[in-house]
Amino acid sequence: MDDPRIWAAWISGAFLLVAGLVSTFVALLKHRLECRRLRHDEIRWLLELHGELERKLLEARLETYPDVFKGLQQLSHYPPSERSRDDWLGLAATVNDWGYGKAALVMLPDTRAAIFKLREALRQLADGKIDAEQMMAGARTDVAELMQRDLNQNGSVWRENLPSLMSQIAKVVDKMQPPVPWWRRLLLG
Repeated sequence: MDDPRIWAAWISGAFLLVAGLVSTFVALLKHRLECRRLRHDEIRWLLELHGELERKLLEARLETYPDVFKGLQQLSHYPPSERSRDDWLGLAATVNDWGYGKAALVMLPDTRAAIFKLREALRQLADGKIDAEQMMAGARTDVAELMQRDLNQNGSVWRENLPSLMSQIAKVVDKMQPPVPWWRRLLLG
């Protein structure tokens, strides 16, 4: 072991081993950072996609809901005594068209269900099974309130799902943070 060539070989071998370990560590670190960046981009893309979807739904609702609200206006301004059975059945047919028309494509399921409840209430009113006050206080009001909610005046699909989405994002962020070594936990308490 006195030969300097042997020492040089050992030193160069150790240097190559350390260099290999460092390059492997750097490659793993780069991979991990790239995975984090990709996950971050995926989350950002999902948030942008949800925001765009909500914006498009709002635009479609703002385009179609005024016709429905205009029809609901007929149920609030005219005294019920001025309407005949055919008038009520005609309004029920109009409401049915709303439930299967363009507006129904952007309604939330409970709003669409309320449209069909209003249709049934109008038919019951035409048949004399309920009075106009019951129909106006119940089904008509439900439709108006649910449509206002759909128009983002009192919540939306996005806001209803936001807590779930935020918890998923928190889980991802927690996974992205490296675990604290045992010796650091002991020092920090």
